Amino acid sequence: MVESMCLTNMNKGLLICVPYAANIGGTATITGTGPNLIASNLASTDYGSEAGVNFLTWMLFATPSMLVCLFLAWLWLQYMFLGCSCKFWRCSCLRKQEHRQQIDGFDEDSVKQVLRRQYNELGRMSFAEKAVLGHFVVLMLLWLTRDPKFISGWSVLFKDK
Repeated sequence: MVESMCLTNMNKGLLICVPYAANIGGTATITGTGPNLIASNLASTDYGSEAGVNFLTWMLFATPSMLVCLFLAWLWLQYMFLGCSCKFWRCSCLRKQEHRQQIDGFDEDSVKQVLRRQYNELGRMSFAEKAVLGHFVVLMLLWLTRDPKFISGWSVLFKDK
């Protein structure tokens, strides 16, 4: 009974942690959420080039507070759904004992075996997957180097129009 209650609460916590993390993580980059774009545009409109808000400076400003908020959300969700008895990734009702307890017919080793087998079945990256990865890396580099403010970025090439 205690195990099923703990698993139910853990399922609820995992279900709600995804949107929390997505919202909190979205604050770390300008393109993460719409309000970030609006704030960046307002700063540029009100203060002009002195604002110095670009992708890199936004990340330098917002990432520390995002990490603090993410940690606080993790603590809050852990307290709300797993209680005070949970310490650093292990819930007291899920701890290993001398004999591994099976929960719903699965123990930790069988889950690891299934995950490892599925990972091995993925095989090597296809050309399309490598192309998407390459495009993403180029996109990140372009975002970070457009106008870094401490040197001229590639955006100076397009000042005329």
